[in-house]
Amino acid sequence: MKSILMAAVCVIAFISVARAEDTPKVHIGPGGQLIVGGFDPDSFATAEKSAAAFAAAIPNLKSLGVTSHEVYVRWNLCEVAPGKWEWSVYDRYVALYKKNDLKWVPFLICGSPYSLPDWYYKKPGSQGYVCLEHGEESDVQSLWNPEMRRHVSEFIKAFCDHYRDSGTIEAMLLCVTGNYGEAIYPVTGNDWTADRHGKYHTHPGFWAGDRFAIKDFAASIKSKYGTTEKLKAAWGNQAPAIDDVKPFLRKDAPNDRAWIDFVDWYQRSMTNYAKFWLAETRKNLPVGDIYLCTGGHAPPMHGSDFGDQCKVAAEVGGGVRITNEGSDYNVNFPLTRWVASAGQQYGAYYSFEPAGGVDANGVVARIYNAAASGAKGLHYYYDNLFGKPAATENFIRYGDQFQQRKPIVQIAVYYPTTQIKLAEKADGYIYGFFHRCRPLRDRFDFNDISDDMIRDGGLSRYKALIILQGETFEGDVIAKISQWKAKGGWLYVPENVAHSATVLDAPDETLRIRQDWQAGHGPEVSLENVDDDTFCGFVVDKLRTNGSLSQATRAMLRADGKAYGVFVTLMEPDELLWFNSNGHEVTTETGLKLSPVSILSEPLKSKR
Repeated sequence: MKSILMAAVCVIAFISVARAEDTPKVHIGPGGQLIVGGFDPDSFATAEKSAAAFAAAIPNLKSLGVTSHEVYVRWNLCEVAPGKWEWSVYDRYVALYKKNDLKWVPFLICGSPYSLPDWYYKKPGSQGYVCLEHGEESDVQSLWNPEMRRHVSEFIKAFCDHYRDSGTIEAMLLCVTGNYGEAIYPVTGNDWTADRHGKYHTHPGFWAGDRFAIKDFAASIKSKYGTTEKLKAAWGNQAPAIDDVKPFLRKDAPNDRAWIDFVDWYQRSMTNYAKFWLAETRKNLPVGDIYLCTGGHAPPMHGSDFGDQCKVAAEVGGGVRITNEGSDYNVNFPLTRWVASAGQQYGAYYSFEPAGGVDANGVVARIYNAAASGAKGLHYYYDNLFGKPAATENFIRYGDQFQQRKPIVQIAVYYPTTQIKLAEKADGYIYGFFHRCRPLRDRFDFNDISDDMIRDGGLSRYKALIILQGETFEGDVIAKISQWKAKGGWLYVPENVAHSATVLDAPDETLRIRQDWQAGHGPEVSLENVDDDTFCGFVVDKLRTNGSLSQATRAMLRADGKAYGVFVTLMEPDELLWFNSNGHEVTTETGLKLSPVSILSEPLKSKR
């Protein structure tokens, strides 16, 4: 009897240990998606080895509460000959997902060089982007090519027909174009993306020189202006006849309006192609999450407008994955917040992914950015979490903070859309804007709002708007800002912007805005220029006395009134979510002690 009892105790103890080992050490919030990428096969020959490596990593993934695995689904590993589909590479992974109760985020890739089948590559019907700088063709396929769209539709349908009912898909991630798969034009490459067909022509620039692009641009301009006379009235006497319009570089633009028209078409083409991918996927996947993959920092040459991409994603009940994070929260915030702001406005969910390596402290910073932004998804590459013990330990310590919170943001910063399009060096201008955002974020939370978001009524969501820079505005955007201000919105502008504000193609409106802003009849105008740190103090002092802001928002301002590498976000219903990015303990103005590189949730004592 004693031996039987001891055996029973041993069995119970074994089961308890086994269950303890199977219990995740991290519990993200309900509805959240914690995705890990890696173990991607690049050929049929490496598929078995890659799947085996993934299988060996599954216990680690389960231990951190990972919900899904992302794997690159290359077109060339699926359609081995025209109309002949082969799924053995990815069936291996699906079997592992089912066996281990994991979900799948298939990353569908059709158009990037490393995804092109041999039977399609440089064959009749194919068309790569052609750059305006050199007139040379890239291996990255042109979004204007109707034949490419046919292949995309067939690929999406075939994939969904095979896997739609597998019960494993957590979300579909769409790789629409570009070197790697984001919804941007070629900007880099000739690294691992050349593993299939070798090196190809690629560089930052404008890729609108193929015959399909030229035809589309001409049709767009003719639709807008109709006649040569109207075109010359807008573009000046340097404009060509309307039947002779072709894409051009900035140095060859007849005037600023002509360049704006070109960039608008270039970005709209990318947005429309993303919309096509999203619609085709939703048609074949009626239920489930769909993400558009985008990246970069959105200069005109990338062709991406993150706000518009969120808008078209929302139209099909989808979302956007932004792939540009690193380890520094104060750098990640301006790179990702436009997506979060637009997602909130239009109703698209969103997910954050790093561009590459993330250090141990960056693991914590990325948890905070996702939680504080209201992101649904948080992606890491396997080595981000398991490359170093400190990274794993940090995720175990703070991963539980990735909950599906809803941030309360009543303050917006104007994203200078028009000025970015006109800037001679757009990259430098954008990074300059990001640099000016950072001191403000060290004092309070805010959202971004771009021209199209303002046109769509986005200002109604905010009580205060800050214009850091962006001296040139479109007339309809200025009109929307003025209407919002007249209804009680609070507007803050630095002195240098107030003196140089220009409304494009509208000298009378330019004069009115400058007089209004400089006289103080419109916004609260700072005595300091935006480059001065005192402007941040000016804004904080004004916001603290802004009676239209909620008591909770002003509590956040009081709690985070100086720049010291500590960040706070107000969450529904009454929570302050803190992040100390410093390697030492910090005591806040209210006496709250924050451990080094830590996230802390604090109940807000005073209700709204």
